[in-house]
Amino acid sequence: MTDRIAHQIRLAGPWEVLLREGDWQRCSLPFTPEPDRSACTSGSEIAAGPGIQLRRKFHRPTGINSRTILLIEVTADIGVPFVQVNDQLVAASNTQPSEDATDKQPVNNVSSRFPVTDLIQPFNSLQFEIPEASAVSVTVYAARLLICESQSESPSSRS
Repeated sequence: MTDRIAHQIRLAGPWEVLLREGDWQRCSLPFTPEPDRSACTSGSEIAAGPGIQLRRKFHRPTGINSRTILLIEVTADIGVPFVQVNDQLVAASNTQPSEDATDKQPVNNVSSRFPVTDLIQPFNSLQFEIPEASAVSVTVYAARLLICESQSESPSSRS
């Protein structure tokens, strides 16, 4: 059985980052926290902790069927080990060097993929933590919902 990506939905925004006061503030991707832990344009401090929390809401895509496989893909400077979808923790099923290179997204970053087919509802929340590097800021470049169509191998392709 093989899977092919039929469609990608960029989860461009709005994103939110958790602030020290416990409030969430809007931000956008790519997102790089400032060295002093300030977020976005307000100068508010990002919540203290082992990492930086980002979240976003999104709707279920239309036109999916029983053969559709849904994956969340997060591209950052480092691999993201877990995401939460609708408060359910999901481990990365695949982490690899990113194949995309743009002026905003260098080629030396990592894409982490998370299987979420069974968790998707009509309206969804996505949240994850980017670990802090000791001296280097970590950038999250992009997040996407990948819609894959499962295809059975044809008998002629097996020989």
